[in-house]
Parts: sequence; structure tokens; C-alpha cells
Amino acid sequence: MNSVILIPAYEPDEKLINLINEISGLPFYNIIIVNDGSSKKCACIFDEIRDKFDCIIINHSENKGKGIALKTGMREILKMDNKVIGCITVDADGQHLPKDILKIGEVFENNNHSLIVGCRDFQSEKVPIKNKIGNLITRDIFKFATGKYISDTQTGLRAIPREAMDGFCELLGDRYELEMNMLMDAAKKDMDIKEVPIDTVYIDDNRSSHFNKLTDSFKIYREILKFCFSFLFCSMLDLILYITLFVFFSQFTILPRIFIAVLLARVISKTFYFVMDKNDYLFDKGIIDIEFLKYAFAVFSQIIMSFFILYGLYLLGVKQVLLSKILAEFIIFIVLYLFKNFITTFNMSKQWQNVFRYF
Repeated sequence: MNSVILIPAYEPDEKLINLINEISGLPFYNIIIVNDGSSKKCACIFDEIRDKFDCIIINHSENKGKGIALKTGMREILKMDNKVIGCITVDADGQHLPKDILKIGEVFENNNHSLIVGCRDFQSEKVPIKNKIGNLITRDIFKFATGKYISDTQTGLRAIPREAMDGFCELLGDRYELEMNMLMDAAKKDMDIKEVPIDTVYIDDNRSSHFNKLTDSFKIYREILKFCFSFLFCSMLDLILYITLFVFFSQFTILPRIFIAVLLARVISKTFYFVMDKNDYLFDKGIIDIEFLKYAFAVFSQIIMSFFILYGLYLLGVKQVLLSKILAEFIIFIVLYLFKNFITTFNMSKQWQNVFRYF
């Protein structure tokens, strides 16, 4: 296989040696272990791996976090032969089984432009209740923020295509949040994301994890919260602008009055949103053109829908401007939500999904 196993390791124990022993015989291009500033007591672990196995070990002089370790490994992979298609990231605590690592590698070999994520079964009795609740909340928020459903957003077993590594190395994130930021970035850039079922393994209720429940959780949700803030800000801007413009153009008859208010409010608010949401790759060659066309189509469609619903509500007797606007946006939200679910449920073509992801 033309992919590299990448393992970030901090304060590992014998489980890392056992893992390397099991996967060293698998047909991967190479294995990279990033020692993320582990203490001297762990030196024997890395020494034994170095002596027994043909692995690349990169040492950080101090603990920098899982995100930095992943970036270090990806930068090393980018120096390798061009036939290397990417990497399979694996946790050092033994919770990813060799057969699942191989399964991810095989899927990746035939889909090397896709981000492959190994997804656990959170209905399993093996999963601690706090992990079940955390994943349920995170995947629902992720779907709301990106329009993409991933059943396991917190998995550390994933295949990363080489072409995405440069961009991922530039993302914010020193610790566990980088893994979420990679998913957010992939969703924004409409990278194909494939899910592969894997076994659910939690050793000693996940006690070996170095995850800080408070600080790491905040960092993981920061990018999603930033998206939600921009969405809510632009929604409020659209509402305020519509009411202001509706009052300002009071000399017009109702039909052009509604249309002008809807048009200007939506164009201004959506322009703000596009800049806030897409500024991370506005200058990527070739992306802005196609993305802007998709976005413009979505905005134009929403203007037409909003206009007809608002005018219909007016004819039905709903003439209070704030109430009618709120009702119109609620109706649009429900219609688009049902339509997106229809597209996903019936596996409509990726082209259709791409067109409607900005609605």
C-alpha cells in the first residue's frame, strides 16, 4: 500500500510496542511515530521500537500537543516519494485494531482523494456514557454547521490524502481540536468524506487519554461555535435590514416594496456571511469562482422563495412586518431541511449535493 501509518505518541506504555509489533507486518509504505515530548521514563519504549522495527521516530523536545504531532508527521510525509498517497492516523493507546487499520488502508487505496474516517458504533455497551453523549452532541452540531453527517466526529483513525496535508498543516489547532478542524475544513472545501465501520474499543474506560475535558472540549467546539456565530449574526443582519428597508420604501406599493427589501437585505447579509465563512481560502486559485457561483445561486433562490412567501403571507392577512419575516424564514428553513434530507436519504448525485450545500 502507498500510505504511511502516522502515530502521535505522548507518554506511551507497552501497548504502543504491541501495536507496532502487530502492524509492522501489514503492507504499508512506512510507519512514522512522533514522540511528542514524552518523559525519560518512556525512552525505553521508543528505544525498543527503534531496535526491533523499521520505523521512523521523530522527537519533539517538549510536549506540544497531538495536533502539532500530526502536523509534524504530515510534513515529513510530504517530503517522501510522490507515490505516497497519504497517511493513516492511529492512536498510540491500542484502541485501534490492526484489522481496522488495514480496512481503512484498503478503502483509502481505492479512494485516495477522499478523507476516510473510521466510525465506531456508539450504540455499543462498550462505549462509556460520557462518550456517547459527547459524540451525539458533536455530530449533530457538526451537521448543523456544515450540512454533512458524520456518525463519529471524534475518531482518531482516519486516512488523510496527501493533497490535503498542506492545508491541514496550516489550520489552527495544537491539540485534539485539530482533528475537528480538519473535518470542518474538509466539509467547507467539499472534500469527499467516507465512513468505514470499525470495532469499538475502550481500554480501562479510556483512562489513558490525555484529553482535558474543559480546555480541549472548548478548543474542539471553537470552530463550530465561530461558524454558528457568523450564521446567527448574518441572520439577525438580514432581519434588521429587511425591516429597515421595508419601512424606508413605504412610498412603494406592496409588491416592489417587499421585493426590494428582500433583495437588498439578503444580498448584503449573505455577502457578509460569504466573507466571514470563506475567507480562509478566498485566494485559492480556481476555488472562488465555482464556490461563488454556487453561493450566488443559493442566495438568488432564497430571495425568490422569501419574496413569494412574504407576499403570500401579506395576502393572507399577515401584515406585521416582523412576524411575517420570522414566519417566512421558518418556512424556508423547514422546506430546505426536508429537501436536504431527501437528497441525502435517496443518495442523489454529488453534483446535486454540492449545489444545495449553501442553502
